[in-house]
Amino acid sequence: MVEIIGEWTGKVVVVALRVGGGMSAHKQATLEGKLLKVGESGVLLELPKDRTFVPPKDQTFVPINAILHVSLS
Repeated sequence: MVEIIGEWTGKVVVVALRVGGGMSAHKQATLEGKLLKVGESGVLLELPKDRTFVPPKDQTFVPINAILHVSLS
């Protein structure tokens, strides 16, 4: 994945997440944030301040097996 989206580091991306639990394939959850780091195990995003859960946790890691699609915002 580093080779594919590594050059997007520092840009805002939208990550579509895989949704399980019997939900149909067309339903998705998404995260939008600045791409901080791309690794073989997943991506690290900086979330907008309104999406943070408990300050100062403005970053979230998304594992590779939870990612359906990544696109530029």
